[in-house]
Amino acid sequence: MSDDVYRLVEEAASEARGATGDMARATDSQIAEALGAIASRLTSEAAAVLAANKADLEQAQKTLSAGGIDRLRLDEIRLAGIARQVRALAALPPLERVVGRRVLDNGLGLEERRVPVGVIGANYEARPNVTIDFATQLVKSRNAGVLRTGGASLRSA
Repeated sequence: MSDDVYRLVEEAASEARGATGDMARATDSQIAEALGAIASRLTSEAAAVLAANKADLEQAQKTLSAGGIDRLRLDEIRLAGIARQVRALAALPPLERVVGRRVLDNGLGLEERRVPVGVIGANYEARPNVTIDFATQLVKSRNAGVLRTGGASLRSA
């Protein structure tokens, strides 16, 4: 890895780490509102997203297989489906924070809790839908992340 790439990854990870406290403290309504805003932007900015994807597709014709091109391709139907998935995620009940509770024989109370991990990294192939899927799962689970899509989808991911 070149020094420039290494520096960029370190900076992105540091910024993500800086967001972990805010993510962990976000209220259920803030999480739902953020997810709703993402879905709304996917709909309102559909023309720009599709134009960026068209540019990605034109460039990718030179290097990707037919299957890779299909996974990269966005159209109005696919983009609307992605927005629907985000809205469905927003509508799910909040993640249960205390998932188990018991009292030990010595009287000590014990709770099993779900807590955010902090920063999660992902490196995946050129699939714009994965960016939204992964990012919205991070938001729902109150984690921050560093995402790296394949080079063919840099405009539309």
